[in-house]
Amino acid sequence: MVFSAKTALSKIAVGENEVGKYIDELADRFSADAIIKLLKTTSIARAKDVREEYLPKIGDEKLPLRKRISAIRFFRNYRFHAAVPELITLAKSKSIDDNLRKTIIEALGWFVYSYQNKRIIKFCDSVLADKNADGIMQREALKTKNRLLAGANHPLTP
Repeated sequence: MVFSAKTALSKIAVGENEVGKYIDELADRFSADAIIKLLKTTSIARAKDVREEYLPKIGDEKLPLRKRISAIRFFRNYRFHAAVPELITLAKSKSIDDNLRKTIIEALGWFVYSYQNKRIIKFCDSVLADKNADGIMQREALKTKNRLLAGANHPLTP
């Protein structure tokens, strides 16, 4: 048993040395400038993906409704704040399916920390004030507005 413990400790020491070498190597390979450059290129690539892939799918009438809804739901997890004006424009459009418009309004409810959440609330107010708006749209607009006003840490998210 003592032999096994000594063997295990020697392997841990070798592993610790290897990890130290790896960390030193990473520090040499990735400077702060390189990390900043990597983050910028990643965010630019993500913005390009959103503009060229997800937003066009929403308005593409050739795609099945399920795929278009999936493209909208993307924004619940990846809150791309620059897309908010385009999403609001799509939600206002009477030319797209009501189910898509409702899903867009629901997805906008996830933008709690967005610098554009006041704009989203204003849009929800306009939907609520519209006498011709569908009842389902108005309910979703009310939920979205309440989510944004309550905040992300509300125990019972409206």
